[in-house]
Amino acid sequence: MSKNDPENDFPTAEQFFVDEPLYRAVALPPGRFATAVFQVEFYTGSLKTYCTQCEEDSIFRTDRVQSGELTRPHRRPHAACFPNPEVTRWRTRADEFDETSSSCEYAEEERSFTVEFYCTREHRHRIYFCFAVRDKTLQKVGQFPSLSDLQGATFERYRRLLPKPLASAYTRAINLHAHDVGAGSLVYLRRILEALLEEAHDWAKADNRWDEDTYRRMRIPERIKALASFLPPFMVEHAKVYSILSLGVHELSEEQCLQHFPVLRGAIELILDDRNAKREREKREREIKAALGKISSTSKDV
Repeated sequence: MSKNDPENDFPTAEQFFVDEPLYRAVALPPGRFATAVFQVEFYTGSLKTYCTQCEEDSIFRTDRVQSGELTRPHRRPHAACFPNPEVTRWRTRADEFDETSSSCEYAEEERSFTVEFYCTREHRHRIYFCFAVRDKTLQKVGQFPSLSDLQGATFERYRRLLPKPLASAYTRAINLHAHDVGAGSLVYLRRILEALLEEAHDWAKADNRWDEDTYRRMRIPERIKALASFLPPFMVEHAKVYSILSLGVHELSEEQCLQHFPVLRGAIELILDDRNAKREREKREREIKAALGKISSTSKDV
């Protein structure tokens, strides 16, 4: 199981919950070990994510704040490991948490813990995240609903913008990333980009001035430039996205692929946004043109 570079920025608690894939062992930063663990284990903030039962975006919070569990003595295992005032101080000023205190012994123990959230729209709607501390790493080992389910609204929006085979590729890319498969997730993103390029190629071939032989000899960045008038603007402006995806498939480590996936996925989604906006405009133009034609045909003064 891969580990991240401890010198890199440690994910925020929110990123751990809603973005981090399963089973990726994140090396905890030296000198901030307890703080890094506790910011997830005793999280007191809110999460903005998709509620699969409400079927819309919502705000989630934890009962542990409402009940006062994090600020009063109780029988949970961590209560016996460090004094209650330390928890309170960590909650309010994480940057001043004393990494030399007795609580660090608890932070370093190999164990698992679960953090549960409720939907502020409907208290019965819950999401759960399970974590494991192992060999000074923290990893998410389970969650319900799944990562792809929590991305619901965004996920479904882009699936609807794609034909069925590419919608399946988009789904597989997200699911592979959610299960700690880096290079494989980029393969499916690249397939989407290649399909969009071929779609533009089919439109270009309808032009009598099109030189197919020259096109076939081009590399992908050159093809994107040649098809600029048929492609979404973002894809043309950032032709390097394809090169990065190819680099991920052939040269980057699994860890690097996992790290780059959210940005590359975002790039693909922006390309789809451009493509959809163009189609919507063309559809609107056809509708208005047809309506103007009807007005002209029935009005003597036009």
